[in-house]
Amino acid sequence: MTEKRKERSEDRLGRKYLTILSGFIAAFLVILILPYFLGRNFNFPDVELDRFQPIGGNLHVAMVRREFNPEQELMRLDIMIEDAMTSTRLSNLEFEAEVRYITGTRELSVDMRQISDHFIVIYIENLPQNFGVLSLNLTPYLIHPELHGGSNLASAGIRMYVNETPELFNYDLSKGDSIDHRHDLLNVEERFLWTAIEDKEEGIRQHNFSISFLRDAIYRLQDEMFYMTLRERDEAYQMIMGHENAIANHERNITDLQAEIVELEERILWLEERRLSI
Repeated sequence: MTEKRKERSEDRLGRKYLTILSGFIAAFLVILILPYFLGRNFNFPDVELDRFQPIGGNLHVAMVRREFNPEQELMRLDIMIEDAMTSTRLSNLEFEAEVRYITGTRELSVDMRQISDHFIVIYIENLPQNFGVLSLNLTPYLIHPELHGGSNLASAGIRMYVNETPELFNYDLSKGDSIDHRHDLLNVEERFLWTAIEDKEEGIRQHNFSISFLRDAIYRLQDEMFYMTLRERDEAYQMIMGHENAIANHERNITDLQAEIVELEERILWLEERRLSI
């Protein structure tokens, strides 16, 4: 009897072990193959267009264009670069791009073109429709590190995601030439300039609103001073002086913003002339 109990106990342990092992294997297989079937439903945040993000070492990058031609299996990504430390370092930089898609079974071809020190066009070929999500890893390197010994790009890099959406599709997309790309760069620069002008105009509106609010406060205090005690009048007078100083500061800020808008508009005119010369 003891021998039989021992055998039954060993059988139960064996079956339990096999059940646990089978569960682990099943879970592993689900994790392994799930992206191929549900990859498009994963929640990867789309990179926001025209928004600069830190990449490391005082460098910032922004994706300014993303388009996909499913018929040609071609994607285009445009990247702008800015350097908060020194603009001279941009000419000493090169970038490496690594791209993958979540349901990936093909090897992708990457054609990266440096149009200027601060503008890169990336073509991704052999990308099938229903790719789901594409990830772009962008890594900067110094071509001549000895020229910028203080630069630390050892851990610099950024990953950006592009989700497949109908807005991404452009059936006319094809590879452009150098002239096309230079025109594209000018268009992007002009777009950023117009955005800067809109931001400054909004700043002017905010300053004018503050001036209007402060002037109304001054009028109210002046009307109420007829019914105040001497001490209250002194306090009201000090508040009025403070409001008037604040109004003067707002007016100076408006003057500065107006001058900056003029400079930006001159820059846009210069870009238009440059476009005609290409």
